Amino acid sequence: MEVRRVTRVFFPYSCLSSVDGVLIGWRDQKRHLVCVVGVITRPFDEQKITAYLRKITLARETRFPISVLGTWENGSNNIAASTCKCELVEDCSWIEMRTFVHNQDPPLCTAKGVWRDDPLMLILYDQTKLLNSRLENSNDKNSLLNGKSKCANVVSDVDCIFDMVNSVKTTVLCKDYADDIHIIHSQTHHGNAFKMWTFPIVIIYSLLIMSISVCLKLSQLLFCNRLVQSKTVQRFVRLPATGCQLIERYCHIQYIITVDKQLKDEQRLQHKTSPKLFISKGNLLSSILLDVFLGVVVMMWLFHNDYPKLVSCNLLHVLDVVGNELQKLLHWLMGVPAGLKLNSQLDEFLGKFFLYHVYLWIGYLNILRPFMETILWSIGLSGCLGLSVFLSLSMDFLSMLTFHIYCFYVYAARLYCLQLSGLSSCWRLFRGKKWNVLRQRVDSCQYDVDQLFLGTILFTVLLFLLPTTALYYVVFTSFRLLVLILDSVLAKTVTTLNTFPVFSVLLRLFHSDMLAGGVRFNVIQRMEGQPLCLSMQVEPAPYSVVLTEGKIEQLDTWRDHQIHNSSIGGLSRRLLLGHLVYPWGGDSKK
Repeated sequence: MEVRRVTRVFFPYSCLSSVDGVLIGWRDQKRHLVCVVGVITRPFDEQKITAYLRKITLARETRFPISVLGTWENGSNNIAASTCKCELVEDCSWIEMRTFVHNQDPPLCTAKGVWRDDPLMLILYDQTKLLNSRLENSNDKNSLLNGKSKCANVVSDVDCIFDMVNSVKTTVLCKDYADDIHIIHSQTHHGNAFKMWTFPIVIIYSLLIMSISVCLKLSQLLFCNRLVQSKTVQRFVRLPATGCQLIERYCHIQYIITVDKQLKDEQRLQHKTSPKLFISKGNLLSSILLDVFLGVVVMMWLFHNDYPKLVSCNLLHVLDVVGNELQKLLHWLMGVPAGLKLNSQLDEFLGKFFLYHVYLWIGYLNILRPFMETILWSIGLSGCLGLSVFLSLSMDFLSMLTFHIYCFYVYAARLYCLQLSGLSSCWRLFRGKKWNVLRQRVDSCQYDVDQLFLGTILFTVLLFLLPTTALYYVVFTSFRLLVLILDSVLAKTVTTLNTFPVFSVLLRLFHSDMLAGGVRFNVIQRMEGQPLCLSMQVEPAPYSVVLTEGKIEQLDTWRDHQIHNSSIGGLSRRLLLGHLVYPWGGDSKK
């Protein structure tokens, strides 16, 4: 209980050199929390200060009410501090702070009014770092304070200080907001400072935004905007992986250009200066630039060594070998594979059925043979649009070459699932049960002799035909899983390129203050009889938090091309029951 009654006073380092004046900031009586954001220096007009505070309140740009908190004195002599209440203080509690010129000790801090008997704790903080940073793991309330604090009250105070300081960025800390009042804070001397090394970055960023805007306008002119946004057109475009990736990048570019226009006028200035929005834009832009850079590198490497022609020749040879091996495999299955006794009639029928499709696939390859090198050159040229587009086209090309395996798998899985459904229905018939379609449950049912006799015949036929069907199902399911594994690796790589927070990782690598993972408190040596004084230092976020919290939000364009995160047991159950496992939507009920 004693800890909760300690009044914590947060004071910025930038105000230590200020001349005499009054302290302004935010207070919370319930938390016993005081946050100073600036010092209004003397001489001042009390009416102007009152009008200035009322102007901040009416602006409604911060949810933290700003008021006068007390007095500040910076003198060279040891004059006793004033004990009279400042007339601008509207509350019955205030603080008085005092320091001396060229004094390295923390300022003297005393509480007046209601807080007079409560112990004080002075916490000095760097206001500039709080303005440039945001807590990356703010959702994890127990890991903010260097990962060791378990006091939810203290953690919420730290959150409030971060939010409060950032919320007054466009009011108290803005130079143009105060008319005839001189306020000392972290932005007084550095707010409009210009660094020469930022000029090239600003120019490059402006050129990129201009080029992206031109490309966006051209795309809207070439393709009707309403037609592109049509659900029917988008559903058709999203069928191939390349269409999904192009829509994904189009949405990213559109977000970078139009995000400011979508914000409300009263919130636009606050959002433009928000580190969160700046980092989000930086992650999207850096992701696109890195994607294009890697794509161009891969394209130049392929064309420099003339790999498309080499891959085309080798690929055609591999496909011919695959076609011959498939025919040998089917002929082997039509005999006595591994000594298994199969139903000869069904085995011969299925073997010829699949052989016919192999012949169709070989004819399909003969049609593609003259264009194979051109197709590979086109896929290589797509690297100029980004490595993700190159990989998406590779996924579509893989699907095109393995279409026969997909057909074999679907035929075998449907037949196998149909036989299992028939066997389960006949098994329920023997037990006097039936499946109630309306209620989606198994109910009791009375069957006559003819129904039981017919069910027995069907059960016997399906049971003895099941090994033959299961053999073909297992063989073609194995082929299909191999293709799905390769397809999933490519899809995961594309997803990583789309969501990897490149800008956040670079900021963390260079120890930027914009990514705060927590705070650390250091004890400052104090004089006798003075309150405890701490220094609050912003700690950088760990890389695991940066990768998790800074991850770019993925749009739903790739939703149909991603296998759902199902367990191995769930996938095994689907395979045993003969349910289709698509490369898109592993849990889809089709």
